[in-house]
Amino acid sequence: MIIQRHQKVAFFCSARACGKILEAVHALPEKLIPLEPTIIAGFHTPIEKIFFEKLCSTHIKMQWVRAFKSKTAQQIPPFAHTAFERKQLVISSSPKCVVSRATEESCEERNNYVCRLVHAILIGYTPKDSHTYQLIRHWLPRKPIMALDFPENQHLFELGVQPLQRQPQLEIEVNTAFQLESLSLADFQRRKKSR
Repeated sequence: MIIQRHQKVAFFCSARACGKILEAVHALPEKLIPLEPTIIAGFHTPIEKIFFEKLCSTHIKMQWVRAFKSKTAQQIPPFAHTAFERKQLVISSSPKCVVSRATEESCEERNNYVCRLVHAILIGYTPKDSHTYQLIRHWLPRKPIMALDFPENQHLFELGVQPLQRQPQLEIEVNTAFQLESLSLADFQRRKKSR
């Protein structure tokens, strides 16, 4: 399965992903540029935040769906200001969201709302015991769902999720892995250069 041009695509990735998936996620935005998608996500986990920061360095459109109500311009990370100002980034929350602080319930509602908005869902990685795995089970009969093509996602492929095909513009090169920490994009890049 491949991502089609101009599609709205949800993105989810667990903080428990291994280093090779982290590297693939870091490389993904540049591979997506020719497809001109709109990426819709909560950008909540450390890997999702790295993906968010990398997206902001491109011209890919994004919708950041937060799990709490707040004024739109509040709590925007510095790396996203330019994308927000040039209207590349839209910030929203689920219409059902009424809390001022994210809760487990508001995050689940946010994730379902994201899935309702998109044409397709892309998973970096999620373990079998996660809320995202249950989300996938719910949406699999309703939406095309893809996952990065790594053995760590075999449990998703067995469920019926399709591997994201490694076509030229989406080919992901993986080097050596390292343990995931709560890294900023700058930390990740410095660490990668030092290897």
